[in-house]
Parts: sequence; C-alpha cells; structure tokens
Amino acid sequence: MAGMYKISLTALLLISCLMSQNSDSLGQTKYSSFLEKHPNVPEIKFNAGFESFQKGELENAQSQFKSSLESGNKNLQFPSLYNLGNTLFSKADQASSVTPENPQSQPPSFSEAVEAYRKALSLNPTDENAKYNYELALKRMLEEPPQQQNQQQQQDQSEDDSEDQENQDQQQGQDDQKEQQEQQ
Repeated sequence: MAGMYKISLTALLLISCLMSQNSDSLGQTKYSSFLEKHPNVPEIKFNAGFESFQKGELENAQSQFKSSLESGNKNLQFPSLYNLGNTLFSKADQASSVTPENPQSQPPSFSEAVEAYRKALSLNPTDENAKYNYELALKRMLEEPPQQQNQQQQQDQSEDDSEDQENQDQQQGQDDQKEQQEQQ
C-alpha cells in the first residue's frame, strides 16, 4: 500500500513542536490536547487521524478522517479520502487475518476502502498512489469470501433502499403540500 498524505500547515507544525516539548508522561498524542481546545479545526482532525493511523489506532484514525472530510474543506477532501481508504484497508486486512469471534458482527470489508479510493480518484484522477491502492483494494475485495461480500452488498442495498424511501417520503410530502395549496 502506498504512503499517506499529511497536511502540514506552518502554524500546526509550530504548535506540534511546542507540544512535543511539553508532552506529558502519560503518552498523550501531539494533537489530542490541541484538538480538545480547538475541536472544530479540520486540519487538526486530519493530522490527529494521521497520527492515530501511524500508532495503529485505526478506529480513531477513521473517525478523524471522516470528521475532517465532513468539514467541507476542499483542500482536505482528497487527502482525507485517500487516508480514510488506507485506514479502512488496514482494518479489513487485520480482520481478514483474524477468525471472527462473533459471527453476527459485520467485519470490516475491503469494499469500504475501494469506495474511499474511488471518491479520492474522482477528485484527483492522476494520483498514482491512489490508483495503486484502489486496484489493490479492489483485488482484495474480489478475493473476500462470498459470505462477507454478500453481507456488505446487503448492507449497501439496505442503505440505498432507506435513502430511496426517504426521497419518496419527501416527494409525497411536497405533492401533498401542492395539492393542499391548489385546493385553497
């Protein structure tokens, strides 16, 4: 899997240096205390995700990359999607090498990583690392046991169905409002 992207802003670099000098003995991460003080700064969330990924804290990394993505910051969209793909790939890779203890739970799937890389490539189709990782994740997804693929497809279909139902409900509500207005 190709490398990660990291956003390096001058201010964050300076803050990182200062924080590393003042880090506590409990192993607090560089960005966690700054993130507590400034929870709405997407660049900090992104870098916290990057740091979490490097430490193997994949759940936190996934959460931080999604959060930086949701900020709407255009400069963070591609690297957040790319690194989210890397995180999801790593989670699926770890899950595929471990026998599931709870067969009822949904193990991470490579299809989520494929989707993140696909979205990243839609923003930057010339990025060679994203292309390589997309193809690798796609290959691994196709190698997944059929049961896991079917579970993921069923989950994706149920999400699509619920979105379709919401859209139909909204359309019905709008139609009802128009009808009421016409009657008045």
